[in-house]
Amino acid sequence: TRDYPAALLGTFPSVYQLMPRARHGRVRDAGGGPIENLYDPDLWETKGWGLANPAAMTMLEVMMPEAASNAVRRARALRHQAKLLARAEQLHRALDRPAVPPADLDLFLVLGGGFETPAGASVDADGAVEIDRTAEGDGVVLRASALMSGDEPALNLDRTYRSILLLPEEHVDIVASPVFGDNLLYWLLHWRETLEVEQAEAGLGEPVVAVATPR
Repeated sequence: TRDYPAALLGTFPSVYQLMPRARHGRVRDAGGGPIENLYDPDLWETKGWGLANPAAMTMLEVMMPEAASNAVRRARALRHQAKLLARAEQLHRALDRPAVPPADLDLFLVLGGGFETPAGASVDADGAVEIDRTAEGDGVVLRASALMSGDEPALNLDRTYRSILLLPEEHVDIVASPVFGDNLLYWLLHWRETLEVEQAEAGLGEPVVAVATPR
């Protein structure tokens, strides 16, 4: 496993896009209440998170050697972080919008399970973050997150996905599983053909694919 500097990871848009939604209450403050707006750049600066952490300056000097001073580096970093937080919020709003995929698009869900997975964090008065809850998942992604079971109304999985494959594997080992490989080959080569044959025998047309509307 390779460790990357936190400040370097803090420049990646995907890091912020992976944050949980406030409605799930995954991140709590010192009083036990949910932190409502994780996209607020002022919150990150106040708590010293990400590129606002004073310890990030060492990496910022490496990334911005031409900057006139550390004050300039910090100002640039905070502007960049604010943009990434705004983009993450935009992405989350887009993902939360109701949508119906094309009728000829087959959706398949593969997820791992059987491992304790970080499910929540608490933030103390000084801004320190600690994982304080775990739940079932693949060690990285919660099963509830993969199944979107934390949203209301409940997702109609049998109508959203053509197939759901749950493997007793950790996150990075899912794609190395021979069971995954066998199923992927079947989906790519034979799924549509088998489905059309079954529908023809049953006298059915193309099934409707729909997704639930999260709050």
